[in-house]
Amino acid sequence: MINIGLEVSSTLTANPTGIQRYMDGVVSGLMQDNTASLTRLFKVSRFKKRHLMPALSVPYRWYWISPVERHNGLDVIHCLDTTVPAMSGGRPIVVTIHDLYLAIHADYLNIRTAERKRRKVIDACRKASHIVVPTAAIKRELVDAFGVAKPITVIPHGLNPEFFSSAQLSSADSSYVLGFSGGKRKNFSQLAAAFYRSHVYEMGWRLVIVGRPPDEELNEARKFLPTERLVIYDRLSERTLMDLYANAGVVSYVSHYEGFGFPVIEGMAAGVPVVTGAYGATAEVAGGHACLVDTHSLESIASGIDRAMSMPSDAIDKAKEHAASFQWERVGEELKRVYEAVTSTSGQRPRH
Repeated sequence: MINIGLEVSSTLTANPTGIQRYMDGVVSGLMQDNTASLTRLFKVSRFKKRHLMPALSVPYRWYWISPVERHNGLDVIHCLDTTVPAMSGGRPIVVTIHDLYLAIHADYLNIRTAERKRRKVIDACRKASHIVVPTAAIKRELVDAFGVAKPITVIPHGLNPEFFSSAQLSSADSSYVLGFSGGKRKNFSQLAAAFYRSHVYEMGWRLVIVGRPPDEELNEARKFLPTERLVIYDRLSERTLMDLYANAGVVSYVSHYEGFGFPVIEGMAAGVPVVTGAYGATAEVAGGHACLVDTHSLESIASGIDRAMSMPSDAIDKAKEHAASFQWERVGEELKRVYEAVTSTSGQRPRH
């Protein structure tokens, strides 16, 4: 039995992010293996947010400096983002780095904040025995930007299998492009303008957006998109999200930068043609099964949406098969191999 501590302090938030989804997936994948014992780890500094703790059957522990206890301790600590304990009690640390957007790309941050984000990545890499990233694109960027020489393993995320079968098809008009927002890099402005120029707009389609765009961008889009042609879902359940995927005509995920890009494979799993960027992580995740576009070009995005609308059924079927290869059980298996490697190297033998 290997005892794994999962550092998940960042999940204590009223606005769940991809870290929450990653934690849920990692836990579900590791629980497929009855030789792994899991404990969630939360920093005491987040104690006031304890009411936000995700409800799981996995036990949890609060810690201050080190989460390792003298008795019944841990064999390895896996930090599911760059929040890393000050001390590990001699246990090896595995760190997942999802992307480097805030560390090196978010030009809207002031110098002090940007440097703090960079230092957090550098500190996490320094403490890590092994680093996990979701795509080869992030691995290359991590090495190029920070010169990381530690072992780095690419383990793509998994997909909730319910995306393949549990969505409800609607009898209502499904002629819409499903897009995503929530920040400048999600590229809502370009998508809205490209949609307005596309043939599907002329055909009467709507643009449905998950996540609220920045007010400035939303106000600008409403100047040329009639209210009935632009629908915004600020917050929604996963059930509603699945239904939106299943009933869409096209899924468009034209973010300028991502570490992975769940909507790419979620759209494919729902059997819907996908449009995404032709470079970086999203192109890698698409695996040649999406309409790739230049996310900085209105004409390219508009053309991609129109091409996706006409994607043949056999190409959509192949994309769905591709999405099926992203499984949390496989993620759990690959992480288990990483844990075994770092405990063997460090001399920290799992307890049986």
